Amino acid sequence: MEIIQPAAVMALSAAVFGFIIWAYFRVSVHFQSDTRDQKGWGSDRISILLAIGLVIGFTASYIEIFIYAFRLPFSGAVDVTIGLAAALIAMSGAYAVQAYSEKRAIRASRPRI
Repeated sequence: MEIIQPAAVMALSAAVFGFIIWAYFRVSVHFQSDTRDQKGWGSDRISILLAIGLVIGFTASYIEIFIYAFRLPFSGAVDVTIGLAAALIAMSGAYAVQAYSEKRAIRASRPRI
């Protein structure tokens, strides 16, 4: 039982970490200055707030992965390896979801014959 709770929270933190990376992929075009219009959602304030929120979420979830990885009943080196593996899987998953959604968007934008 002492493995289940830390592992579950670590997996949840890794999922949040992956979601934040995927969210960055989705809004990264918004950070480019040529796409902002200084009004409404395109303003610099929104971009700065969005960037700060993503950085805080990214950092907090990354640290949370290792906090719960070190609560697992293994040696320190194994805990670090488990934490890094969880972060790597989350990053790979976010990249795969983004690549799939881009491929699907490109396929949907092609004219049908």
